[in-house]
Formats: sequence, C-alpha cells, structure tokens
Amino acid sequence: MAWLVGYAGSVQLVQQLAFVAMIEGVILTMVGRAVFRAMLFPMVFLFLVVPMGEFMVPLLQDWTAIFLTITIDLLGYDSSSDGYFITVIEAGRSYVFEVAKEYSGIRYLTVMVAIGLAAAYLFFDSFKHRAVIVGLSALVPIVANWLRALGIVVLNVETEGRHGADVDHLIYGFWFFLVMLIDFIGLAWLLARKVQPTASVDSADRGVSSQPSLRPILIGMAFVLVLLPAGWTLLMAQATSVVTDSLSQPHVAAQGWRQVQDVQFDWRANFAGADETVQHRYRRGLQDIDVYIARYNRQTEDAELIRHGNIPVAAPWLEKKALSASAHWPNAGEAAIRRYDRNGLKRLVVQWHGVADDWTSSQMVAKALTAKAKLSGGPQEAYAVVVSARYFEEPDNAILALQGFLNGLKLTEQAL
Repeated sequence: MAWLVGYAGSVQLVQQLAFVAMIEGVILTMVGRAVFRAMLFPMVFLFLVVPMGEFMVPLLQDWTAIFLTITIDLLGYDSSSDGYFITVIEAGRSYVFEVAKEYSGIRYLTVMVAIGLAAAYLFFDSFKHRAVIVGLSALVPIVANWLRALGIVVLNVETEGRHGADVDHLIYGFWFFLVMLIDFIGLAWLLARKVQPTASVDSADRGVSSQPSLRPILIGMAFVLVLLPAGWTLLMAQATSVVTDSLSQPHVAAQGWRQVQDVQFDWRANFAGADETVQHRYRRGLQDIDVYIARYNRQTEDAELIRHGNIPVAAPWLEKKALSASAHWPNAGEAAIRRYDRNGLKRLVVQWHGVADDWTSSQMVAKALTAKAKLSGGPQEAYAVVVSARYFEEPDNAILALQGFLNGLKLTEQAL
C-alpha cells in the first residue's frame, strides 16, 4: 500500500523504501521470524541502498557557511557574507565563493554513516560502543566538509586564484575525504571489541512443522491485496481531467495596481511539461510585481508539478539564502519569501502549488494532494503560482508591497 501511495503521488523515495520493504517481507515469509531475526542487521542495512537525505542539504549549507564566515574572520581575512555567498578581499582582489548544494557534504555524510553502521555492527558488541561509533560517523564527515571548504578558500586566496578553482576542489575534496574515511575505519578497527558469534538457529526455531503450512495461502492473499489496489491506482491515474478554458489575466483587487502591457520579462520560471503558462506584470508607483501561472491538465511521469528541475526562477538567476519572513496569500496560506540575484538585479519570490481546489506552499503536501486525487479519481489539474517583486538595496519595502498585492490577488475562473 505504501508503494501505491508513492506511485500515485510520484514520490520515488516512498516507492523505493516500500520496494525494499516488500523484498524483506518476501524473505521473512520464506525463512521465518527466527532466521529473519538473526539477519536483522543486514536487512535493515539494505534500506541504505535507497538514496535519501536531500532534505538535510539546506541545513548542511547553513552550517558550512556559518563555519566559513567565522573561521575566515579568525584567520584575519577581510570578508563579507550574503547567505551562501562569501567574499574575501586580499591584496586588493576580491574572491567570491558559494556554498553550493553540491558541496553541502551530504554525500560524505551518507557514505560515512553507512560505513559507521557496518563498523559498529561488526567490531562492537555493546550498544554504548556502537552508538559512539555511529555518532562519530555522522560528526566526522560534517566537520571534514567544513575543513575541506576552508582549505579550498585559503588555497584559492593564497595562490591568487591559481589553485582551488574549477575541478581542483573536486580532486582535493576526494583525496581529503578518502584519507578521513581510512582513518575512521582504522580507528574503529583499533578500538574494536570482540563480537560474540550469533547463536545458530535450529529447525525448531525456524518453525519447521509436520503440519500443513498456511504460507502459500497467505502469499496468495498478499498478491490479491496488492494487485487489486494496484489496478485501481493505474486506472485512476489514466483518468483525464477535461479542461476547456484557457489561462487568462489574474484579477488584482489591490488598490492602485495596474497591469503593464508588452513586457520583456527579465526572469522566467521553469515547469517542464505544463499544458499552459501565463505571466503578467503589475505596477504601482515604482514597484513592479510579476505573476506567473503554470497549469497541468493531468500529471503524468513526464509532466509533474513537483519534480527535479521545476523551479520558480530559472538560471542565470541564483538563489540566495532565504529570508526569515513569509508572505500570506488568502487563497493558499503562508509561503517563505526567497531571494534571487542576477548580476546585481534582485528579486523576492513566493510560490504556491495547487491540486484541484487545494492549495499549499509545501512540495510534500502537494505530492500528497496529487496522490489523493489519483487514488480517489478526483480532478487532477495542478497549478504553480509564482509571485515576484523586484527590489534594490533592502527588501523591506518590497516585502510590504508584495504582501499588499497578495491580499488582493484573486485568480479568475478562466485562470483556474
């Protein structure tokens, strides 16, 4: 059932975890509880084949940026920071570094934790020692990534940009992590406590009996319970929502806002596979606010509202660290205000997702709404609404203007 919900909502993580669980369920059915209990660690370890942990990337980026800001100042460099962008000034030259998502250290962390779990199980026999090793396996890669990032910054500045740029930081980072990994495994091996061998499982423990087994009947029932809802899910997923109206101009009730005609937009959103998109600009005084809407008549594997690459502001704009402020749209609730920058141009951006008549700013909730629509056979139209405000030095006035605009933003029936 978990796999079906993941399939309906196009959540690959749920599908993959459920698939591993199904494999382990088959193994449990075949070998029995006693044998499965003896195999418990490798069975749990099998879940690590599923790639996960992306939700930790922003937090790891924040920690790395804070560490770099503090240590660079302690080393005596003249520096400034703006979210994930750090500028170091040395000998009249400026060096700009970005703590990108790719260098948050999530790969170091996932690999080291997997090895730490294996080392804890193989080398130690007490819960206390195993907990210490697993804790170190999580702490070491985080600190190692901080030191790697600091080393790259110092190397690049001290060599006036000759080293530590382009692929250099990938090569240096690989060897640095490899050395840390070998040291960690060696430390675990030196501190190892002898693990007692697991007691063997005899035929009685495995549940061998001369009585007829109900296992074939249970397996057959399991297949029926899986295939029936699977067929229903596939049928509902193919249901086509009939949408005849075209997207049109959103209705803005806020006093003083007027639509600007013939606009050359300096930004664009990217929602691949959308059946229709519109973008409008509104102006009050010197403040411009843009509204972008994308609609999916029916979500499919190649046309999903929430998927990798669907972003509210596409390149060459770069996302800066999010503000602590949020904006409220009466139609859909709260959404975090995000900042984007492109060669000195600055934008505030808020985004909402809609599935049928339900709205949210959360991608996970939007996935759940999609699963609900597919499983229930309800309307499957999905929408992305992006509202953006231009600002210059400080965003305070733009935030106020954005909130006032949202208070009066209403989408016409043709737009929905």
